[in-house]
Amino acid sequence: MTTDTTVLQQQTIATTASDWSQTVTFAPFDPTLGTLVDVQVGITADVTGSVSLENLGATSGTASVSLPGEISVFDPSGAFIADVNADATGSATLAASDGTDNYLGNSGTTLAGLSSTQSLLDFYQVTTSDLALFSGTDPVSLTVDASVLLDEAGLANLQALSHAGAGAVISLQYDYIAAGGTNTGSGGGGGSGTTSVSQTVFPISPNSLTTSP
Repeated sequence: MTTDTTVLQQQTIATTASDWSQTVTFAPFDPTLGTLVDVQVGITADVTGSVSLENLGATSGTASVSLPGEISVFDPSGAFIADVNADATGSATLAASDGTDNYLGNSGTTLAGLSSTQSLLDFYQVTTSDLALFSGTDPVSLTVDASVLLDEAGLANLQALSHAGAGAVISLQYDYIAAGGTNTGSGGGGGSGTTSVSQTVFPISPNSLTTSP
């Protein structure tokens, strides 16, 4: 039996200092179209940031840093749907400490413009009662959580100052079997069409990490 798909709905969450939790809202599946069989949930995770480094040790070396981020999506009941991991990385070779803690000179630097984008499309196939959360007349609200960490390796005595944020694009489509088994083409998913929110970059808050010798 032919399976039809509603139009794509899309919401954009602007890049914001992590950690954060936000809610995105979509139009529900119209049950008059037929029987809902699964929900296509798309996630695009975007992690950006910069890391300032200062070698506090007596020897030179190469430092590697990463900003691993995770975007998770939950259904209207709070049940986990899927997540995506994006890891922005960089490295720098630093001279022995120059005695000045300023992230400048041969012993310090700033790795700017670190970024990573990863995407996932999940076909959410759960119980009939779970699918009912996406059907009817009430808006469908999905919770989106984001977290970004700071990891470093390569030097025993390294001071790091990071600025990191995460953004996401969440999409939703419904796969269904048309009422009466007829092929009605792409439905309207509540008639919402495709929605998009322009991305705005907000100031991001610093986090610092200093390793022990």
